[in-house]
Amino acid sequence: MTFDLIIKNGTLIDGTGKTPGFVADVGINNDRIDAIGDLSQAQATTTIDATDHVVSPGFIDVHVHSEIALLTGIHRYAEIQQGITTQLLAPDGFGWTGLSPQHTQELWTYTRFSVGKIDIPLGWQTPEDYLSIFEGNSPANVFSQVPHCAVRLAVCGWKTDPATDEEINRRADLTRQCMEA
Repeated sequence: MTFDLIIKNGTLIDGTGKTPGFVADVGINNDRIDAIGDLSQAQATTTIDATDHVVSPGFIDVHVHSEIALLTGIHRYAEIQQGITTQLLAPDGFGWTGLSPQHTQELWTYTRFSVGKIDIPLGWQTPEDYLSIFEGNSPANVFSQVPHCAVRLAVCGWKTDPATDEEINRRADLTRQCMEA
C-alpha cells in the first residue's frame, strides 16, 4: 500500500466522544483519508511521526466573521493553527454578495466599526464573484450562507418599509443564485 502521506503513531480523537482516543496511523492520498489503522508496512512520499501528539479531524467553525482576515491576510492562519479547517461565512445574514459597487461600499462604510479600514477592491456583483475571491486566499475551506442582509440591500436598498411582491420575487431569485453558487 502506498500513500502520499502517513501520519503514524498519533492518538486519534474521532470527535464522537465514544472513545478516549486510540493510537493509529492515518494514510492520506489526494488530500483524502484513505486508511486508518496499522500502516507500518505501507510506504509514503511523506511521513509524519505523531508519537505523543493528538490527531483529530479538522473542526468546522459555523459562526465566523473572518472574511476580512482571509482577504487581507491579517491573521488568516489563526483558525488553522487552532484546528479549524472549514469556515462558514456570512453568519447572521451578513455578507457582500450580489451587491452593486455602490451598495458594497455603503455596507463596508456601515460596518467599519467592526471590520476597520479595508484596502481591498470591492464590487462582487454575483455570488460566484464573491466566492471566487476566496479561492487561493484561504488556507481553510470556506463556504457561505446566503447573506440575507446583502440580499435585502441589493433589492430594496436602505428603505425600511416592507418589500413589495416584485421585490420579494427578486430577493427569491438572488437567494436561489446564492444557493446555486
